[in-house]
Amino acid sequence: MKTKLIIDSSTIVSRDKLPSFVEVLPLVVIVNEEGNEKALLDIDEINIDQIREEIDGNKIFKTSQPNIASMYELIEKDYDKYDRIIIHTISSGISSTIDTMRMVIKEVDKDNKVFLLDAKLVSYGGWRLNLELFDLIKKDVSTEDILKHVENFTKKHGNFFFLTNIDFLVKGGRLSSFKGFVAKKIKLVISIFWRYDTLKPLEKDKSIVSLFKKSINTELKFHNKKVEDIKEVVYNYNKKDHEKFKGFIEEIKKENDKINFVWDDYKVPGAIYVHVGSGGMFFDVFFK
Repeated sequence: MKTKLIIDSSTIVSRDKLPSFVEVLPLVVIVNEEGNEKALLDIDEINIDQIREEIDGNKIFKTSQPNIASMYELIEKDYDKYDRIIIHTISSGISSTIDTMRMVIKEVDKDNKVFLLDAKLVSYGGWRLNLELFDLIKKDVSTEDILKHVENFTKKHGNFFFLTNIDFLVKGGRLSSFKGFVAKKIKLVISIFWRYDTLKPLEKDKSIVSLFKKSINTELKFHNKKVEDIKEVVYNYNKKDHEKFKGFIEEIKKENDKINFVWDDYKVPGAIYVHVGSGGMFFDVFFK
């Protein structure tokens, strides 16, 4: 079965090493410098390294859904050559991309062979699912079994990340200037949880080690799981923060010795990074 897989840039930082059957739909990164806005295609016109270099300055970044013309183009391109087209985009909980994509599919999918996945994932979780989709497609697994696999994957995954730099919440309007000032004054670290509908700040603490304990317990409660049910916790952060975070990671591992921790040298995609900024620690929980 000849398959095309369309993914957006919410889970990747480049087109390198992707299978030949994969097409990428870039999200739009909007840069605001002194009141002047410029829209750039994620990956193609601005990359994660450029964003990291510029985000600590005066520029304000935000994102927008992909260009609708690009959606039409990717689906219609060689449409008749494929037996099926599978689309995995950023979660409907934080973007309208999937709603627009549904509208496009309704107009152009004359043979009912386009399947849209709303796996409710972002960043690393979405990338891990991509890797599994690559493998399933190569093995020519049926569409029905792929849809079941995606549903099961979502149920067994949790995600939270720590923000040690509150400035980006204030810049993005997600935290008032006053609350941001207070949080910085008392050196508060906030834990943001990914839930199936949205991102939610659920825990906070002055200690990163204590915050991890709170956060993992919140994740276990949400999924109705026990520590023994955790297969692994994958963590990553910006390499330039390694010296800052390595001591905390060792303490976290020591105090949570029943958990299998795995480092993954995964770059947080630009479309996600602009909302988090520097000083973020990311944890993805995978259950058995």
